[in-house]
Amino acid sequence: MHHPLRCLLPALALAALCSGNAAAHPHVFIQYDVTVSFDENAEPALRFNWTFDEMYSSVLRNDNVKSTGTHLSAEDVQRLRDNAFANLANFNYFLDLWLDGEPYKVTEIADFGASLRGKSMVYSFTVPIKLTPKRPSSELQVIVFDNEYFVDFTLAEAHPVTVEHGKEFTAKCQIYRDVERPSELGPVNSDVVKCTWHPKG
Repeated sequence: MHHPLRCLLPALALAALCSGNAAAHPHVFIQYDVTVSFDENAEPALRFNWTFDEMYSSVLRNDNVKSTGTHLSAEDVQRLRDNAFANLANFNYFLDLWLDGEPYKVTEIADFGASLRGKSMVYSFTVPIKLTPKRPSSELQVIVFDNEYFVDFTLAEAHPVTVEHGKEFTAKCQIYRDVERPSELGPVNSDVVKCTWHPKG
């Protein structure tokens, strides 16, 4: 299976990158932030914002955006979702999630959106986390990582993680920078967000 973002690059790079061989270094750069929000039952949801580098943003615009100016139409957003996001489901949306020490597979994506911030394309989407069975307390580890290291994901420096929760319980998230992780190209540094929550009292 080809990498989901590799074959969207300009024709100049297609011959080298669509052959199935791993690239020597990343070709897409994404800076992201995440909001961890909780409903009244203490079930979390992860709201991501991905900001693409200007080169890849230009590819996304040329291939999917028909509108002019800085506003994307609903049709533009739908094309981006269909052509340049939905296929990421085969790669778990590059999300390496661990719930109470067990890997968590993403089965649902909600509220997909896309917008332009200057010359950069921004994707936003929500990942609901289902707790089965219900737990009085939990730990969630969040890593955004491409094992092929074709895409470099970096947690934003400004406001990287926001936590929203009700008054009945407490929650906190910690950020661990430059955690070494294995990839097809060898060890690569990545960012890790670890969140814990439990009822008050």
